[in-house]
Amino acid sequence: MLKYQSMGATPNLFPFHGAEELRTRLYRVRRNSFDYSMAAIIVMSAIYLGNQTAWVLHSVLEHGHIDNGQRWFWLAGDIAFALVLLVELTLRIFAYQVKFFTGSQRWWNAFDCFTMSAAIAAVLLDLFRVPDSFGVDLLKVVRLARIARSLRASNSKIFHALKTLSYTVAGSANAFLSAIFLLAVVIFVFCVMFMQGLQSWVLRNDGSDADTRAGLVEFFGSGTTAFLTLLACVTGGVNWMDVSNALLSMGPFHAWFFVLFIVFTVLCVLNILNGVFVNVAIVSAQTNKELAVDRAYDRADGAVVRRGGQGPLAHRVVAGAAESACRGYRACVPAS
Repeated sequence: MLKYQSMGATPNLFPFHGAEELRTRLYRVRRNSFDYSMAAIIVMSAIYLGNQTAWVLHSVLEHGHIDNGQRWFWLAGDIAFALVLLVELTLRIFAYQVKFFTGSQRWWNAFDCFTMSAAIAAVLLDLFRVPDSFGVDLLKVVRLARIARSLRASNSKIFHALKTLSYTVAGSANAFLSAIFLLAVVIFVFCVMFMQGLQSWVLRNDGSDADTRAGLVEFFGSGTTAFLTLLACVTGGVNWMDVSNALLSMGPFHAWFFVLFIVFTVLCVLNILNGVFVNVAIVSAQTNKELAVDRAYDRADGAVVRRGGQGPLAHRVVAGAAESACRGYRACVPAS
């Protein structure tokens, strides 16, 4: 994983005496074996959290509370994993020093710092017996996101497709946010239309047909319910014919306007968004630096093996191919 980050010497060191010597002593941290070990620990931490959640839920369902001894047992495991990951992050900071914050892996390193902070915060909240809430549960689950980070440690062809998928998902983040915003705007416009229609219908038919009114209020009684109703209609959560039949009581124009919303959103907006996502994912996979270097390594390794190459010369061929891929990436992709 970090073989690409460790190419060449780190140009900037921390400004204290012995920084260079400390970096030299921590050379093992920059090796792939260290990354593989930490990836295994991250996976173990995820499995541990899954088992912990299942056991605690079983205890709560059976007894209505969490046994104090069981609570301290699981908390001890949380503290142990948090300390291990904190030590790992500290070692990498001193091994890469200033380059940890400014190098090509700075965003992944920032991601590690964020997940590490969330894990420590969750442990502290458990330690001080802060009542569980959505925020506390979210802090506990955030550390599972490091599983995606651990995929980068593997150069195995078995995980190459999975690594490519994770990179394309990350590379599509901007397109995803734009798509969500566009869909929200479309739904909001139609929400306002249907809520205004309900308002006019209630004023015209005050006190009459309570069942019809209850059905319309269930679908469009507030901004939140109207938004969720329309979102469910285009994502399969609600049968849109039920909503259309309810709108017929307000008049045929509202029902046909709702049909227009379904046709426009499903056949136009969502299909365009799917096309944009596919295009962005393909471009992201083609221009990702680490995937390009992986492909160069695979091609060079295959060529060396086919020719029976061994020894330092073969290693230089593989390293040269990776360096060539890096130069090609820098030439084709504008600096961010």
